[in-house]
Amino acid sequence: MIDPDRLALMKMKNKPEKLAPIFEQLRRHYQSSHAEMEELDSLYQLEGGHVDMQLPEGVPMHIPATPANIVDGLIVQLPIDRPTVTLPSYTKSDQVNSTKMQAWGQDRLRHIRESGEYNTFEHVKAHLMVRGAACNKIIIDESRIPNPPDPSSPHLESELKIFEERKASAEPFIVRPLDPLTVFPSPGNTKDLKFVLEHQVRNISTMDEYTNWTDPVGRKMAEAYRPDRAGDPSRQVLWLEHWSAPLIIDGEIVDEGWYTIEVDGEIVTQVPNPYLLVPYVFDYSGMGMSHHDGDPRHQSIGILSKIKGELNSEIRIKTAWDAQWQYHVFPTWLVRNNAKRAAAMLRKGPGRIIEWGPLGDAKPELSQTKPPDANMITFLSKIEGSMAKYVAPSLAGDDSSEFGILSSIRIGQQLKTIEPIWKNLNGMAGRTLNIMARMSHNRDLTFKVRSGSRENESTLSGDDFKRYDFAVDFERVDPAEDQRNLLIGQSLLEKKQVTYLTFARKFAKTTIDDPEQEQEDLIVERIIDQVVDGGHLIPAVLQGTQDPAEAAEGVLAGQGVPSASPVEQNAGPSASAAVRQAPPQGGGVV
Repeated sequence: MIDPDRLALMKMKNKPEKLAPIFEQLRRHYQSSHAEMEELDSLYQLEGGHVDMQLPEGVPMHIPATPANIVDGLIVQLPIDRPTVTLPSYTKSDQVNSTKMQAWGQDRLRHIRESGEYNTFEHVKAHLMVRGAACNKIIIDESRIPNPPDPSSPHLESELKIFEERKASAEPFIVRPLDPLTVFPSPGNTKDLKFVLEHQVRNISTMDEYTNWTDPVGRKMAEAYRPDRAGDPSRQVLWLEHWSAPLIIDGEIVDEGWYTIEVDGEIVTQVPNPYLLVPYVFDYSGMGMSHHDGDPRHQSIGILSKIKGELNSEIRIKTAWDAQWQYHVFPTWLVRNNAKRAAAMLRKGPGRIIEWGPLGDAKPELSQTKPPDANMITFLSKIEGSMAKYVAPSLAGDDSSEFGILSSIRIGQQLKTIEPIWKNLNGMAGRTLNIMARMSHNRDLTFKVRSGSRENESTLSGDDFKRYDFAVDFERVDPAEDQRNLLIGQSLLEKKQVTYLTFARKFAKTTIDDPEQEQEDLIVERIIDQVVDGGHLIPAVLQGTQDPAEAAEGVLAGQGVPSASPVEQNAGPSASAAVRQAPPQGGGVV
């Protein structure tokens, strides 16, 4: 048993008294990595990074689009619209639950993708690629969860039914991507966060809900910023939000953890952690590595980090080249006396007559400016060649003359470059689902899911969420690999060495969205073909009052086919046999 004094100390550390000192400590710890992120972001945003050049007046810095071309050319190779969610089954009893949970996970990712609120994983992959780190915040929007009916209602039974339907159909989660510069995770293992401190600079008008908050001059927020009173509604405040994980000893929660909000040094909210977990997923790009000094800058490595020197050199060379051309094509004029009149005359342009002063006055002279040195282009070519070895396909751009195996090789090179980012993107998506599943278990949330059949709908709630080992695989764009997998799958299918479902799930997953539903549709289609070929045209179908698919379902149930006739007796395989028959083998991709 743990010592009571030690337990009390652990609980005290888990409940912060002030956030500002913690913020300063963490800010110093992450200072170097954040500086790296800001420089990389500046390069990508075409702001010139941290290049320092003493430029003459009127000569702008030439900022090439190379960083944006590199990132944008690579980021499209990581689409997020077709994820595969898996949850391993270790026993036969796990299989049914795993299938439902996988369908639940697919639904959650679809909601995240289609909600249109934050475009979460597009931001995540962009942050991983540019800044070398990314973060998701998962919260439950209580307003989306319906309230139960009044127990004294005379229509309680019907209202309960409606309530359960709404509860199961609600989407309570909000998954918000955060700028990694605003997040300070507990140093160490990013897969096991002990706490997270999030900081924001907020407008004071967002503080309306905290009526007990007192600003630095001691005025109540609710009074000081009424329209009829003095006060600056545009003033900004430092917002600190801290989440600590529960303390668990011998499998027992001895402290729930804490949720704390501090504004300008004053705590305005501090309650036990309602989620019993830290609702953040934070990770690095995977392109860096941990270091013995513990400095996170070794891990916050973006796609541009390793060619930062070349990119800066490109900016300097192209700026110098551009400046030299401007001075060569538009040289400066050397004049004695009356410079204003000379300038006005010289601006008349080519082919114009310029009147000058009395005889004997000195004429304006052009300064002798040489054209740019060709060696600069040679040096620039070497720099671009060095970058091309790293991200050749992105630098090369889209060449419509390339096709077939050459194009596939180029894409393969891209995928090799971004493979660590792809793996960590998958990992962050899986951990996001794990957190949502744990929240669903802790809060006894209810969801409706459909797996396989359009009619196969079931409900998941509290105790169904016992597994937190989701894996997510976002499909990479690799036409060559997709084609190889498809050919292998077709060969195995023709030899009857795999089932149709295995073929669709593993080898044709970029072509077939819903393998289970596709198989059911194939069966219905086969039944219809058998009915038509055998002369079993159901009268309702002939009359146009019944859909062929519905008629086929009637055949499945032993209905809709009239009693045997001479035609039917010679019709070949029955509809029921068609049901038992496997989908067509060797038919290729449907």
